[in-house]
Amino acid sequence: MNVIFSLNKKWSDKIFDGTKTIEFRSRLPKDIKSNDKIYIYETSKNKGCKMVVGECKVDYIIPIHNKCGERPIYACYPFIEYFYRTVKHQPNVADAFKKTMDEFGDKFLPKYKYGFEIKYTFSSDDLTNLRKNNCLIDISKINDLHKCENIIKNRLITDKFIAFCDLWLENIGYYTGHYKYGIVLKNITRYSEPKPLYNYKDRNQKQITKAPQSWMYAQEIEALK
Repeated sequence: MNVIFSLNKKWSDKIFDGTKTIEFRSRLPKDIKSNDKIYIYETSKNKGCKMVVGECKVDYIIPIHNKCGERPIYACYPFIEYFYRTVKHQPNVADAFKKTMDEFGDKFLPKYKYGFEIKYTFSSDDLTNLRKNNCLIDISKINDLHKCENIIKNRLITDKFIAFCDLWLENIGYYTGHYKYGIVLKNITRYSEPKPLYNYKDRNQKQITKAPQSWMYAQEIEALK
């Protein structure tokens, strides 16, 4: 089923210019899957037009929460492999990180399947101070400190790699909320003319008149004929 996502114009613009290839969400439809269509509704914030301005498709979803579904890991680790393989085009770094996590994460941190936990903040100034003080890694969450020290010493995971990914995530809105999912987007298209909400129907076949706060099931009316 297709959905409408409400986005601040600041973030929708970054999606359409190719800067933001991942959309972060705290809630998702239970049945959302690869190739489902996302209609992008631009809210009024930052002089948005309050209309549907484009669409894209779900490529795949990166879970941010841990294996047990406990509180989210607010950190860049779930995205490092994607960042270096897709954004920085450095598959050697991505492969080294994946190999490390396959070994270290699963064997020594069964509760934290998607990576180490990092101290986090939602203030740009605080993020800068964390980087300057080299405090991005919260080693209190790592069971085997000796193993962790060896990984960092061997430069399989370096502060530089972490910081670059962290800055990228900050730029595309990762630190603006408490998110549990990263939706990797594909087939991104901006419409030549924005479309009003009444061009769409919800899952009950009712015409949509009010924008969702986050998301809602939707289908373009013409596509239903």
